[in-house]
Amino acid sequence: MDVAFPRCRDTSLAGYWGDTCFLGDHIDAAVAGLLGAAIGALAGVIGSVLTAWQQNRTERERRRAAQRDESLKTQRQTLLHVAARPVV
Repeated sequence: MDVAFPRCRDTSLAGYWGDTCFLGDHIDAAVAGLLGAAIGALAGVIGSVLTAWQQNRTERERRRAAQRDESLKTQRQTLLHVAARPVV
């Protein structure tokens, strides 16, 4: 006789999957809440890590584009300066 872990019933949080319970025995509401909170916290942490990574990548791309533009500007100014010099 299993008193500590009763089989799943229709009112159970675990529910049915065929003839057997999906998660085995009855899941206590506190355990289900704790599991949900842990999954939610993990999703939040992963979301914040991905957001920070995306922001860093975007900022790096902007910085590289600005460096490219500055380099092209310097090259043009140098060519104009060389072209403006009198020929000896």
